[in-house]
Amino acid sequence: MPLRAVDEEDVVLSAMNSFFIGAREGHLKPQNSNELWKLLATITVRKANAKLRMYHADKRGGGNVRGESVFINLQRPDELGNGLAQVVDEEQLPELSDRLIQMCEERLGELNDDVLRKIAMMRLQGYRQEEIAHELNCSRTTVKRKLAKIRDIWGDE
Repeated sequence: MPLRAVDEEDVVLSAMNSFFIGAREGHLKPQNSNELWKLLATITVRKANAKLRMYHADKRGGGNVRGESVFINLQRPDELGNGLAQVVDEEQLPELSDRLIQMCEERLGELNDDVLRKIAMMRLQGYRQEEIAHELNCSRTTVKRKLAKIRDIWGDE
């Protein structure tokens, strides 16, 4: 698992958080320092395994998702820091941005329902399903159903 996804500090902080929550709620009562260390080690190992399972989950690419480093040209060390900058010519950025905006407007235009369009816009802006449901005064299930409908409409192309 690459360190850019999760590092050892993330695992330890998560383990300590779980330990303190469990201790506060009275679920964890080590009798001595040996039990305490065993408990902390067990929690930490389980957290690390959970992070690995999450990273390797199919919905996250099964561990095959690669970051920007895939674009680094190792034959030319002078370009090591460029990453994604190698893919797009900066002079083309305004044209690409205009095209992206045009594509989004076309996609939104395919939605013949104002509610679907509003939900799509909110998702594009980063709203979570719960936030959309709250904003539209409907259930999360309704939002999920409408998002599935949007995917069906957009998935035809």
